[in-house]
Amino acid sequence: MDGLDYHFRDLGAAESNSDLYFTLGQRRSVVFVGDVVFNQMHGFMNDGHSRQWLTVLAQLSAELRNVDTLFTGHGEPGNPTVLIDSQIDYVTTYRAQVSALANGAKQLTNEQKEHLEQALIQAYPKHQLSAFIQAGADSVAAEIAAEK
Repeated sequence: MDGLDYHFRDLGAAESNSDLYFTLGQRRSVVFVGDVVFNQMHGFMNDGHSRQWLTVLAQLSAELRNVDTLFTGHGEPGNPTVLIDSQIDYVTTYRAQVSALANGAKQLTNEQKEHLEQALIQAYPKHQLSAFIQAGADSVAAEIAAEK
């Protein structure tokens, strides 16, 4: 494309049913990961692949450690290690909160979803897109219940 090197990598299911990233330049120093990594935004958990998302994030952490700039699906670009580690922390925390609230159930009650939202807003006070919190709760609860 106009003499610019670019490469695509299929990641499979993570934040959504099918994710990828692409790099630009011969050194591949710039990476666009789309919604696999957010920057100070609550995650979209509706597709119920949170465990696989963590696996993909761990792979990205190893693959992209020498990248200069990571462009996210939501939020500002930044340091790959910082952004990926932050996303791992968020997804892990979300799963732990849902697991504790659901206690094996495939869905959360409205009251439990409110509690989840408040807990995540308290844990991540600078994050935007809080409407995503409750929306993905049942998908993650069902995912966790199926893992047991």
